[in-house]
Amino acid sequence: MIRSSEVKIGQSTLLDVGSGIGAIQYELFGDGLTRATNVEASTPYLETSKQETRRRKLTDRTSYHYGDIVELAPELSNATIVTLDKVICCYPDPEALIEATSTKATQLYGVVYPRVRFITKIGLKLGNLWSRLWNNDFRMYLFARNYIDRIIRDQGFVIQNQDQTFLWHISLYSRNGEPFI
Repeated sequence: MIRSSEVKIGQSTLLDVGSGIGAIQYELFGDGLTRATNVEASTPYLETSKQETRRRKLTDRTSYHYGDIVELAPELSNATIVTLDKVICCYPDPEALIEATSTKATQLYGVVYPRVRFITKIGLKLGNLWSRLWNNDFRMYLFARNYIDRIIRDQGFVIQNQDQTFLWHISLYSRNGEPFI
């Protein structure tokens, strides 16, 4: 797995899709990231990240956008690094999601999404059942690694590093195969 210390972050910008509480940006700011743009569809996550950004005195280097990234992407600036950490599994159309976000990445494109395994299939079914029972529109999706990889490669990226855990695929791509480390 690539760690931020192995990647030249200085003078880079980040577009973090599904930014949650901002963990990726805080890690990369520590390595010299110059600017972060966060896109999140959860108001509580966005508000928590904003509070932490103020606490860390990074508000002048951080911007926030609430909503659907596919709709917001045309308004956002390109970034050196684009990340989607546990986002692909929350979006029904991975092709639209990847096309909208990958066009914003000038050098690196990183994704984390669930592996298609028996346990993740069961978890997905139970999670989606729970959402339906509580009248929540949120749904989770599983997509095969080959399918996601093909979509990203079709956008002009070359795999730079892949890893996996028990539940997750972790992939880092570079634009046109140009090394960034």
